[in-house]
Amino acid sequence: MMNLISGGHLRTRILSTLLIPMIGLASLSTMSVISQRHNETKAGALVTYLNLAVRSGNLLQETQKERGLTSLFLNSKGASSGSDLEAQRVNTDKALVEFRAYRDAHVKAFPAETINALDGVNEHLQDLQQRRQAVTALSIDTTSAISWYTDLNNALLNTAETLAVNSPSAA
Repeated sequence: MMNLISGGHLRTRILSTLLIPMIGLASLSTMSVISQRHNETKAGALVTYLNLAVRSGNLLQETQKERGLTSLFLNSKGASSGSDLEAQRVNTDKALVEFRAYRDAHVKAFPAETINALDGVNEHLQDLQQRRQAVTALSIDTTSAISWYTDLNNALLNTAETLAVNSPSAA
């Protein structure tokens, strides 16, 4: 390389002197672009996780309200909170529709552990209508009904924990 610089024409010497820094600059630029693309991908995945966590949290809040009204309804033997419970069931159903729609649209974005947690929630939710009918008919005791809602809420909390553990780093 030194022979090329000392023995060549001026133009050749200038070009060869600039070639190494230009290659280095091109390499650094390429690495920077790759790093930014990687960060964009991670940020997009993080948004997906956060959106599911929000919907899971919304569903949890509504099921907790429904659990409380169910307890009041059953403890009063159906004499109080019936209309409030029906209205809350509508709110729970809305949150459930949003949760399921988002989960179904993005299920491939999550690792197996998160999908297993989501499946656990889904297993509990399969009994929702049956439990509601039993509550309305007063054919279930308060402890059993509240225990079922508690198990559902624990499954939702497990999903939130799994999302937090498996989500991509924001850094």
